[in-house]
Amino acid sequence: MNKSVFLMAMVCAIIIMACSTNDDDPDSDLIGIWELSEFKAQCNTSNESSSEKANGGCIEIDGDRLCASITFRENGTGVFTTSGDGFDELGEMTYTLNGNQINLCDGDDCNAAFLRNDQLTVEWIEEDCEVEYIFSEV
Repeated sequence: MNKSVFLMAMVCAIIIMACSTNDDDPDSDLIGIWELSEFKAQCNTSNESSSEKANGGCIEIDGDRLCASITFRENGTGVFTTSGDGFDELGEMTYTLNGNQINLCDGDDCNAAFLRNDQLTVEWIEEDCEVEYIFSEV
């Protein structure tokens, strides 16, 4: 009886270890390619708001096409890619993760981002507008 209880305990321990996630590495949820899925803007002076769902990582704003993606690497670096009608830009970046908040930096210029419900939201102020670019993992 003791031998079978011990064997069952070992089997349960092995199953639990095999199925557990890597909680020691919070970056693992972030690593990979994230594609633009939605754009939101709220302008204070004009009291205008806008929300556009993306298709294939691209949105259309005032007739202009904008595509964006972010690639996060395991070493704390990444690439921010934007393209549209007549332009293609690729920017290297660094990032730090603190819980669900991510600090994205291009040199000394940094923006806050948040990981919520399997979406990455990058926030910043453009002129008098609060802007959110929402990304989903590909």
